[in-house]
Amino acid sequence: MFSQHRVFLFSLSFLICGFYLYAVLYVPQWYVLATYEDLYGEWVQTFSFLATSIFSFLIIFNTKQKTAYRAFFTLLGIAALYVFLEEISWGQRLIGFGTPEFFEKHNYQDEVNFHNLLTGPVDVWTKTFLEYFISCGLICYGLNSYDKCMTSGRS
Repeated sequence: MFSQHRVFLFSLSFLICGFYLYAVLYVPQWYVLATYEDLYGEWVQTFSFLATSIFSFLIIFNTKQKTAYRAFFTLLGIAALYVFLEEISWGQRLIGFGTPEFFEKHNYQDEVNFHNLLTGPVDVWTKTFLEYFISCGLICYGLNSYDKCMTSGRS
């Protein structure tokens, strides 16, 4: 039986996917605004990772939370913080410091981040597979843990 929370999260996911499908098919300008480098969608995504990290750390330090879920939220918080820092190029995009020689030489976007080293905009199957595998694993584990957490408090 699906909980109301799980139905809401799945519905939200389908709504977001529906927006992107609609944008691709009927309003390409929306798709560009939602996905391209340094436009609205990327900044929303970037600060969503920061919010995910903050909320994960708040859950970790909440003494009422079961310890079984702390490991998940610790990993999620660290991963989300890492992605946030990568997306702002470890402060370079906000502060505006110059690109060190190593990153200038090996990073396709001339930024201080690791996710563009030798890959940049190039899409290879291993990178895509890992992105989907890790994302699906975190989503499934998170939904399962959340559902268990919500149902364990009920009599």
